[in-house]
Amino acid sequence: METTGKGVSMTEIRVCVVCDYQRGFHFSVKSDENGHHLVLICPSCGQSYRPGWQLTLAAEHLEKGAVYE
Repeated sequence: METTGKGVSMTEIRVCVVCDYQRGFHFSVKSDENGHHLVLICPSCGQSYRPGWQLTLAAEHLEKGAVYE
């Protein structure tokens, strides 16, 4: 990934440009008046990135799934 004046140019969406963590991202869903958007979060330093990916959710509420340990 490279930084530009307009943000971050991600040639490979795996490496955090802030701390150089190289094993991918956690993600979160941010909802606003324009819909639901995916947010990438570095598990090492916490820096977040909004790649512009919009989601369509099939349900209004989350349904509990399996618990992984």
